[in-house]
Amino acid sequence: MQDLKTILLVEDSPNDVELTLEALANYRLANDIVVVNDGEAALDSLYRRGPFAAREPVSPVVVLLDLKMPKVDGLTVLRSVKAGSGLKCIPIVMLTSSREERDLVETGLQEPRSEQATKRSGCSIIHKLWRASP
Repeated sequence: MQDLKTILLVEDSPNDVELTLEALANYRLANDIVVVNDGEAALDSLYRRGPFAAREPVSPVVVLLDLKMPKVDGLTVLRSVKAGSGLKCIPIVMLTSSREERDLVETGLQEPRSEQATKRSGCSIIHKLWRASP
């Protein structure tokens, strides 16, 4: 049996973390979910730096990324990942509760394999990614 890759959830709001984990549980995914609370920790995890230096060199199957976070925002994380040759193939679902058009336009939808969703619809997009993946 093939080991399942992890899901990386990047979210600074404890309430939104709880809601997202509950929504994912409804799909009965067997993947482990790693939660980090800011963009800096997300980049450290993805690039295996700092407290994540000893992490296995396996990329997550998907990154669920909040747009507005402390330290490093989600858009900066998205751009960094898509610029890195070893990480650019990771699907990223941008989660936001923002309704500001500028935020929604700037999320990088033109980037390959990126999706943007409000936090309420994010899990259905994740399910769609799973069904479409090889």
